[in-house]
Amino acid sequence: MPAIKSTGYFSRFGKYAVLFYVLLAAQVVWAAVPWMINYQGRLTDSSGKAVSGTYSFKFRLYDASTSGTEQWSETQSVTLAEADNGVFSVVLGSSTVLTAVDFNTPLWLCCPSKWTATAR
Repeated sequence: MPAIKSTGYFSRFGKYAVLFYVLLAAQVVWAAVPWMINYQGRLTDSSGKAVSGTYSFKFRLYDASTSGTEQWSETQSVTLAEADNGVFSVVLGSSTVLTAVDFNTPLWLCCPSKWTATAR
């Protein structure tokens, strides 16, 4: 039986295939991470009863818990039906990007409102 001689084709093809997959993986690594934060809460009045309607919130990030400097802000509108029981969800960074915020430092989220919002 004659011996099969390797031409090196599969050897070269294998090297190119590995290079292709490495470059493909590098593209996946370089894909942009969405700079957004999902925030959920429950909106109630002063007696603890869930509210319904449309409310405007201005979310802010500060670099200190009191007397801090505002690092970022965004206004979002929340519409609640009675069936929602006051529970809302917003995506922070969906209208004002968060890319300039340094998340390697402590930050405080502020969401002032005349209603009571409980983080979930």
